[in-house]
Amino acid sequence: MITVVVPDASTALGVEDELAQGMIPLSISDNGTWDAVSRKVKWFFNVPGQIRDRVLQYTVDRTGLVVSGVINFGSGKHPIAGCTAFTGGTNPGLLHPADDNGDWRVVLDEAAACVTRWKSGVDDYRTPVVVRGITLYLRGEHYSYDPTVTSEAQRWIPMINSDSASFGLLTAQKASLAAVSLADAVRTVQATNVTIAVTPEAGTSAWGLDESVSEGIQVTGISNDGTWDAIQRKIKWIFLDGVARTLSYSFTGQAGTILAVTGSASFDGSENSVSGTSVVAVPLPFQTWVKQRGLSGTQAKVFNAMNAEYGQPNGLVYAFQSTLQSGDQLLTVQWVNGQPVIETPKQDASTLPYVDVSLIGTTELEDADWSFNLVPAADQSNVPVNRCRWAVPLGAPDHAFFKIRAVLK
Repeated sequence: MITVVVPDASTALGVEDELAQGMIPLSISDNGTWDAVSRKVKWFFNVPGQIRDRVLQYTVDRTGLVVSGVINFGSGKHPIAGCTAFTGGTNPGLLHPADDNGDWRVVLDEAAACVTRWKSGVDDYRTPVVVRGITLYLRGEHYSYDPTVTSEAQRWIPMINSDSASFGLLTAQKASLAAVSLADAVRTVQATNVTIAVTPEAGTSAWGLDESVSEGIQVTGISNDGTWDAIQRKIKWIFLDGVARTLSYSFTGQAGTILAVTGSASFDGSENSVSGTSVVAVPLPFQTWVKQRGLSGTQAKVFNAMNAEYGQPNGLVYAFQSTLQSGDQLLTVQWVNGQPVIETPKQDASTLPYVDVSLIGTTELEDADWSFNLVPAADQSNVPVNRCRWAVPLGAPDHAFFKIRAVLK
């Protein structure tokens, strides 16, 4: 690493480092070049916007050898001061965490040890960094570091390690390791079961996924040899291929517990978030809810009885418990893109297995069974938190009356 401070009057910037015999550069930053004849790593800038302070970097294929260099600011040359010998691990901030001996190479035992530390939570490595270490191992072991890459994990670049190569950057390989935009990971929650459908991009060498779980639930039944990291409270999977998989796990906990889960996926070091459903809930049976509140009577009677705190039937209070607030309107009408929509609270996730909530409407109050098949409005933007919108169907009477109905399953 060469730190360059450019004087104000400089008309050009040239830097060169001469390498000892037997030493080959693996990577060169800032579009530098390798002159194999004179055995020099070279940079030259003469455009005004390029003549500025820089940190130039290159990596080599072996340690223990000496280099020497000069710098030129448009007239005359000056020796480059500082370290002249390459030793293992001299730039620990640039080395990949899997590179235990600092030789700019990730071999099998180092990659395996890095994965083991990540799985156990002993070292809190980010998943993309661990996946990148495996990719480096699978794609030639030698690597370089490019600080200009936006994604942290992808700054470590797999390299060619061959004396016949001018220097080690494999352009096609680097392109294939760019952010994987077409890869996907989607979470689905059904009752207490979670599935994550993962589709890597074609050509992916390795991928991994972690799922962060807050305190309050216990994880069981992890599929595909996934690991539970109790220290970081994460489920972790890693695969040395580009095969699509459906991962899954289950959870238990106190009835009614509702938590948000988050997940991240990495394909060859990319940084992707797990999309889809993010709320998990331990089902809360109505009978348990009734017992917790000290209510008595038949299930039907208690379900339909008026709740003194909210002024709504117990069935609705139970169905909407996490979103319902005393005094809130259950139904409001909004106009979205010129169409009327009905806004209601979202059903509590823990009651979904036990109660159906629907909207009904009528032109005459005594006609209580006439119902509408309402669908979510196409535009859900600007919907308040914990509210949902349902479109009024075409052909509905101008003075239709709507109400919410909750029915025990």
